[in-house]
Amino acid sequence: MNKRLPGIMLMALLLAAGCGGPKTLVVIAPDQGGKVGAVSLSTPQGETVLDKAYAAADIGGNGSVAAVPMNEQEVKAVFADALAARPDPPLSFTLYFREGTNELTPESKQRLADITREISRRGSKISEVTVVGHTDRVGKLEFNDRLSLQRSRFVVDELVSIGVDRQAITASGRGEREPVVITEDEVPEARNRRVEVSVR
Repeated sequence: MNKRLPGIMLMALLLAAGCGGPKTLVVIAPDQGGKVGAVSLSTPQGETVLDKAYAAADIGGNGSVAAVPMNEQEVKAVFADALAARPDPPLSFTLYFREGTNELTPESKQRLADITREISRRGSKISEVTVVGHTDRVGKLEFNDRLSLQRSRFVVDELVSIGVDRQAITASGRGEREPVVITEDEVPEARNRRVEVSVR
């Protein structure tokens, strides 16, 4: 079986009545962003490609593959438990800071409020959070190393204040070493003064 994602492949073992024996039901469903990938089912009897939302096929015990008409409601009924158990998609965001400080820009203050609401909604489903601070090239290397870590810790404290387990958070500071925009030394660049956060 060849797979090309994004999308979600759902499988169920069906105990069929009669002499056909057990069958495997395979369905391709959109991911939580609505994207649909493709699944290629190959058996000695041939190949079937599922590449549309809620396309389905039965694989018989003898290797036969037959298309099965299913709609979204039927798929959700058959796979309700599996769909309910899937994790939320990863959440990634970037927050920007005022030059030389660990103070967020006004736009990023609003963005942080939006992000904390989304993280609060996920609740106990969060297993890992990575927070990485960065600076531009204004100032000495040692200062920027400390500042990038201060920025990370500021964001960590905000996340902990809304209930994220501190033990689930990894924080680091990279200073000026990983710029988004390459500049000469001592050139200010707002896009490099940032914290990048990934939530899983």
